[in-house]
Amino acid sequence: ETYSVSGVAVHPAVVSNVSAVIKLGAVATRVEVIASAAQVQTATPEVSSQVSSEQVATLPLNGRNYQSLSTLMPGVTNTAPATALNQGGFLTGNVMSINGMGLSGTMYYLDGIWNMNTGNMTQTTITPNPDTVQEVRVLQNNYGVQYSLMGSNVVLLETKSGTSSFHGTAYEYLRNDALDARNF
Repeated sequence: ETYSVSGVAVHPAVVSNVSAVIKLGAVATRVEVIASAAQVQTATPEVSSQVSSEQVATLPLNGRNYQSLSTLMPGVTNTAPATALNQGGFLTGNVMSINGMGLSGTMYYLDGIWNMNTGNMTQTTITPNPDTVQEVRVLQNNYGVQYSLMGSNVVLLETKSGTSSFHGTAYEYLRNDALDARNF
């Protein structure tokens, strides 16, 4: 008898378990599980939150900076909401305070590689375009020793895998006082 599993989401830095009991069956017996309810993660004691690629694609981002997605998670606060997230590219300032910790207490990873400016520890080296982001995950408490460099929190950013064909999106922002509400 064969056993097959599909639709199991494998997330970065998350232990995924699939339990299977295979019993002898008749020649014509077939068991097919299409979907299951979200389960509580019991493999590790970590407290974490994540934003999926669907949320990255559909939620509005001020300045197209993925860090603003972190504010959807409990315990995360933007310390400079007016200005800091309207930039991207190289050496973007970190403005997320997680669980009340200072800005230099959060460690950022991009595809499993440390993504911090080692000079001041308050800037990410690379801020990718949101179109390339697969998932944003914030480890807030009780995470593993592989992230022991910082004492407070870890932000894991995974990018989408590539393809052999060209595809992309175009966007434009227009911000000026001509489109503001009237101040009567």
